[in-house]
Formats: sequence, C-alpha cells, structure tokens
Amino acid sequence: MQEILRLKRITSLTAYSVSAVILFVIPAIYFITAFNQKVEWLTYMVESLSSRLSELIYTAPESWQYRSHNIEYVLNHTAYHSTPLYYQVQDSSGTEVLQTTVIQSHSWLYSVSAELSDGINAVGTLSISFDLVPLIMQTLLVALVALVAASALYYVLRLLPFAHLEKAMLQLSDSRKLLSEEVEAKKLALNAQQLISEQMEYQSLHDSLTKLPNRKLFNQKVRALLHFDQPSKAQRFCVMLLDLDRFKEINDSLGHQLGDLVLIELANRLTEVLPEAELIARLGGDEYAILTRRCDAGCLNDQLERIFSALKFHFNLEGFHLSVDASIGVSCYPKHGSTREKLVRHADIAMYHAKTHGLSWSIYEQKFDVSTPDRLRLVSDLRFALENQQLTLHYQPKLCLKTHKIVSMEALARWQHPEFGMIAPDVFIPMAEQSNLINSLTTWLIETALKQLKEWQNTYSESLSMAVNISAKNLQDATLSAGLIQKLTEYDIAPEFLTLEITETMMMQDPEQSRLVIQGLSDLGIKIAIDDFGTGYSSLSYLKRLAVDQVKIDRSFTMNMLTEPGDKIIVESTINLAHSLGMEVVAEGIEVAEVITLLQGLGCEYGQGYFICRPMKGDSIFGWLQQFDLQESLSA
Repeated sequence: MQEILRLKRITSLTAYSVSAVILFVIPAIYFITAFNQKVEWLTYMVESLSSRLSELIYTAPESWQYRSHNIEYVLNHTAYHSTPLYYQVQDSSGTEVLQTTVIQSHSWLYSVSAELSDGINAVGTLSISFDLVPLIMQTLLVALVALVAASALYYVLRLLPFAHLEKAMLQLSDSRKLLSEEVEAKKLALNAQQLISEQMEYQSLHDSLTKLPNRKLFNQKVRALLHFDQPSKAQRFCVMLLDLDRFKEINDSLGHQLGDLVLIELANRLTEVLPEAELIARLGGDEYAILTRRCDAGCLNDQLERIFSALKFHFNLEGFHLSVDASIGVSCYPKHGSTREKLVRHADIAMYHAKTHGLSWSIYEQKFDVSTPDRLRLVSDLRFALENQQLTLHYQPKLCLKTHKIVSMEALARWQHPEFGMIAPDVFIPMAEQSNLINSLTTWLIETALKQLKEWQNTYSESLSMAVNISAKNLQDATLSAGLIQKLTEYDIAPEFLTLEITETMMMQDPEQSRLVIQGLSDLGIKIAIDDFGTGYSSLSYLKRLAVDQVKIDRSFTMNMLTEPGDKIIVESTINLAHSLGMEVVAEGIEVAEVITLLQGLGCEYGQGYFICRPMKGDSIFGWLQQFDLQESLSA
C-alpha cells in the first residue's frame, strides 16, 4: 500500500510538474521567440530603410526636408508585415518631418531607431514601431491552448496513465500537425521578407527618378570591370561623365517638376541610343555616367555623336520646347588610370575642359589637370555647401560721416569648412568662377541679403540699403537683370536700396560689356559702386562713361593717411574726382577715429572699417545697431 501511495504521489508530482511546464513555459517560449523574430525583422527594416533614405538624402539636389513625399514613397513601398507599423522621421533638431500609420492610443509599441546621414553628418532619425498587442493576444491564445493541453495531460498522467495512452498519442499527433502548419507559415513569412529584401536592394542601387543605376551600382560595376582580385584579367573600358549645361536655369525658370521631366527624358534617350553600353547611371543632379567597352577611337566617336544627335531634338515637355546642351568628359582604362577614383576624376577634368572651352566632349589629357586633388575636392565641397545652405553671410555697416547714422550694410560671404575651417573668400570665389558656380553663389548671396534687408527695414530703418559684391562673370549673365528685379519684387524692396559692388579690375576684363550691363542695371534704379578704386588701371575717360553712383577707396590708401602724405593726396584727389563726376565716396579701412575726422574734412560721404564695426552675422549686427543708436543718442 505504501508503494502504491508513493507511486501515486510520484505520479501526481510528475503530472503537476509537466502540466505546469506546459502551462507557463510554452507561452513564454512562444512570446520570446515571436518577439525576437519581430525585433530582428524590425531592426533589419530600420537599417535597410535608413540606408535607402540616407542614399536619397545624399543624391537629392534639394534640401531633404522638402522631399517628404519621396521619403514616404520609400517607406510605404518597402514595408510588408502582418503587424501594423508606425514610421516617424525626425531631423537632427528633433523636429518631426514625416509620420505614417497612426497607431491607436491603446497600443503598446516597441520601437527601433537608426540615424540618417547625408554622407558626412547625421541629419535625422528614422524610427519604426510595431504594436505588441497582437503578439500578446496570440500569446494568450497559446496560453489558452497550453492550459487545455496541460489539463488534458494532467488528466492523462494523474487519472488515466494507461487507458488513455492512445488518446494522448492522437493529441500529440495533432500538436505536431499544428506545429507543422506554424513552421509552414513561418516559411511563407521568411519568403515574403526575402522579397522585401530584394526590392530594397534594387531600390538602393537605382535612381528613384530615372530608374537608372545610381552612383553606388556604378562604383560596383567599375570595380567589377577592374577585377581587383585578378588584375591581369581586367578589360579595357571607358568612363563618360555627362553634365547638362545651364540646367539650373530650367529649374529656376520653369520649376523642378519640369526639370525632373528633362532628366527622365534624357535617361530614356541615352538608353535608346546606347544599347551596347555596359552601364548608364545617374550620379546625381544633372550628372550621368556611361560605361562602355567599345574604346577604340572610331567606336568612341560614334557613341559620342549618337548622344549629341539625340540631344539635338527639342525636349517637348508639358507644352515647353526646350533645347538641352551637355558637356562630356571621357577617360579610358588603363590609359588614364588604374583605379575607379582616378578614372572618374580624369573624366570629370575632361568634362570641365570641354565645358570651359566650348566643346561638346573632351577625352582626358594630362595637360588638362591643372588642379590639385585638394582643390578639386574643395570645388566639390563648395557645390555641396551651396546646395545644402552651408554658407553664411556676414554684414559690415556703412556709416554716414555727416550724420553719424548707419545707412547701409555690405553682405560678405563666409564659408566655414567642416574640415579645413574658415575658407577665405579670395580662395573660394575664384573657384566658383572657374567651376561655373559663381552664378549660383551670387543668386544665393543676393536672395539671402535681400531677405535680411527686408527684415531690418521692418525692424530698424526703412531707409537702410544693402550692398552686394558681384563677379565679372555675373556681368556676362544675360539673366542677371531679370533675376535682380524678380528678387526685389519678391521681397518688396525698391531698386535704389540695392547697391552692386564691382571691382575696378573685373570691369576692365571686358570694358564694353561691363559698360552696357552697368548702364542697364542703373536704368532699373539699382546703384553701382566701383570697389577697390585706385588699385586697377581704368582710365578717367572710361570712368566717366560708366553709370556709377559710388566709388570705394581701397583700404590700402585709407589706413595710412595719417602717416603717408602720398596716400592722403590720393584719397583727397579721388574724392574730388568722384564729386566732379557726380559720384559719392565710401572710404574703406577706417581703423582709428582720427581718420574719420580727416575724411569728414575732405568731404567723404561714407566710411567702413573695423573702428566702426567688424563684419558680423545678422543677429549680432542687429544687436550692435541698437547699441550703436543708444550710444549716439547719449553722446548727442
């Protein structure tokens, strides 16, 4: 009897233990396994989407915050899962840029985040969340099933250890069938996840606008052609870089939507006329790359002629008939380089040579390479800085020497490079002129300065004016006058409150063209000032023909007026000459109070210099203006 009771106790204990294991462990294992799978999948999704979005931000020609529809497109067309997802995109300041699929307030969320990068810096965060409620409900269902199974097993082990053995085996068979169905369902989910992965990989290697391969796939293809692992098997091939001429004018005049249609049409034409090309890719903006193995001179010329024949036909888009021109640079392996970097760089140099010499295309020659790698990098960085608003403006006041009032501001461009620090204007301005970025730089400078001027006119003085320096190349821009009037109208600023400063040396590069443009600007009411007067070689006969309102005496003369009699004579003569021609005078380089007194005695109208105020950012200048007015009031 004792043995039976002992066996009964052992059987009962075993039944209790097994039932407890089934009731608690199985739901726990199910929840942990399902949760880990969802987290793993969600982590993969975040990493893949953040990579895709970072690629999109890097390749976009405009600020990424204004392309939320593209971001939303990527998110909505790459997600697949039975659990509802919640996407949130924030910029680097924490401001929400995009939010999709609002989750109900009663949901329990689990989130995974990843940083978004523009290729250099982190610019935002992507967060993806999934709702834990469906998983909890599934776990409760499993727990319910486990409860039933535990009760049945307890019944079998405790009450019917032998009589119901066959029934228990049937239940085990059903459990195996259920497990098999779950395994099959998981296989389907994995297949779906694999499909999503393939779609995301395709999108990460192709341009979303033109559907052409992107820069990443282009680089991979070049590396494959080079056969880094077996250099002896590498085949000859050529890299062509194509860049549209004056594409920015299309975007500015007709809008980015029409500009995008031009890029799509160009991609279609390139694909049509170059079916034998190894790869045609869009690298970004209006720049395309073409890889071809047909490298002999005859075949290469034939391909180039086909490209430009395709460009001869007008682009008929939404009622507009556009004529589109391009410049192409070519480099060949192994003649012009043995690495991807060299081949692309040399093709870019050849393209720049073609663009600056009025050629349709140019094949790289060593004599074209007049720039150092650092300089080429700075040109690229300057383009990036312009496109991403990394340049800033500082302002220096102009003081009326008669009234001791601030009457004008001069806008001065500044570039704080993230690696090289402050880049001087006399370094990056010539770079902008040589790389055809000067018009974009001037457009940005004028628009930013006028926007700031309007704010100051509303808050400080309605009569405050703004001076902006322009380049000799700007005088060759046929759209200069129209663009200025457009911006003046946009910000409701009268033309006489804008002064364009042009150096004497720049005007002498093409005197007649400069005279005509200056006369046209003056007729519009815009004031013209000759900067750095006295350092150039313009004659008095030429000076009197110009519609100039002001001359600015170079600081090299003003600074030494107190100690160098010759400089004082030059300043005095310049003031008298300008007055005799009906012009006002601005003296630069005022660093001591005695110079102001001397200039007042000579009849000079305006002054600039560190003694008055150093160039500062707009917010700092506004505080300085208020303090300056307070000091003038107290001294009066």
